[in-house]
This record gives sequence, C-alpha cells and structure tokens, in this order.
Amino acid sequence: MLLDDKIRRLLKKDKNAINSSQVIRKLKSQKRVVVPSRGISNSIIYKLKNDYKRQDEPVLDVSDIEESYNVLVNDESIQNPFIVSSGLVKVIRKHTKNYQGAEAKARAIYDWIERNIEYGTSRRKNGYKNSKETLNDREGICGEMAFVYITMARCCNLKSAYVSVDIDCEGKKVDHACAVVDVGYRDILVDPAYHTFDIGHRRYGILTDRQVLERFNQWRRGSFFGIF
Repeated sequence: MLLDDKIRRLLKKDKNAINSSQVIRKLKSQKRVVVPSRGISNSIIYKLKNDYKRQDEPVLDVSDIEESYNVLVNDESIQNPFIVSSGLVKVIRKHTKNYQGAEAKARAIYDWIERNIEYGTSRRKNGYKNSKETLNDREGICGEMAFVYITMARCCNLKSAYVSVDIDCEGKKVDHACAVVDVGYRDILVDPAYHTFDIGHRRYGILTDRQVLERFNQWRRGSFFGIF
C-alpha cells in the first residue's frame, strides 16, 4: 500500500521528518505498509521503515537467551540476584553488538564492568545487592560484581554461573566469589574483583542457581560479611 496523502504532505513539509517521532507515530496509527511511491525516494522509505521497526522492538529479545535459562518477571517481593533491568539491557546492546563469538562477547562484558563498576561498600543501602542494584550504584563486592557479569552474559546467549572460591590464584585461603562463562571450547573464570579475565583460582566450586538463591537470601538479611 502506498503512503497516504497526509504522510506524503508531512514528509514534504518537514525535511527532517525522517528523523522525527511524529512520522513514526503516524505510521503506527495508520497501520500502513510502506513501499516506495512517486516523489518519495527509496532512501527515505528505508529510513522510515528502520525507525518504525526500532520503535516496535521489545526492550529485550528473549530469544537471545540460552535455552537452558528461564525468563521470570517477578515483583520486588521475590529476592533474586540475577535481575535484568532496562539499564542492564542498554549496556548489553551498546557494548556487545559489535562483537562476534562467545569469547569476544564474554570479554567485552568483563571490560565494561572493569571500567564502570568499582569494588567497595560505601554506597550500600540494604543488604547484599542484586545485579540491578550493583549496576545502579556502580559499586559492589565480589559476589555482587559476579551477579552483574552472570546476568549480562546470560542475556548474550552465554552460559554463566556463580563460583565460590576457597583458594585463590595465589594459593591463599579466601571467602571469595567470581563468575564462570562457557565460551564453547572451554570454561573461563571471570573475576572483576581481582581485575582479571581468565583467572586461575586453585580451588573453587560452581554453584547452581538454587544454591546461589539460598545464600543470597541469607546475605540479603545481612549475613554476608565473610564474602568479599
């Protein structure tokens, strides 16, 4: 179906209309299928169709999430460490879109956290923080930083899990946490708190989400001060 006369007049009247939301709203209200028409260039039609498509996109395309994970939409009464917020989705889209391959995406996520989230507790308001709170504060301790990494990685179709570390890369006994990510041909330990991608901790355990949830709810109530 051709562009109707009203939309054609709007395009001619406003030379910047292809960048405005006014035309897009008009298209959506009319439910028109846009094809090239007389007096309207193909480039303008292409731009309009792309803008229209972008405005109709969901906040997160859940088809990008690995099939072994479930997407839940809970209210705040459910305490979960892996929260997919709109802010987190914006970071993922902006900072991973130009990377191809699992390891490149895994590294890009780590690099963003390294640049943007500090280790510390000065901005803490409640108990142990989930991924959304840590992202908003731009600060967290080891387990909280791991929550951010794991959540972002899972949204990029990567398998990632929480890791409890007993003996670190230097052979020290610790109560520590980091993340693990599967890049297809091997698992990589990712430790934002130690500022290291592909770290070699000597003794550790990979926890299931059920185990993490049980611990998180204890830490949320304040019993977390041994986990740094």
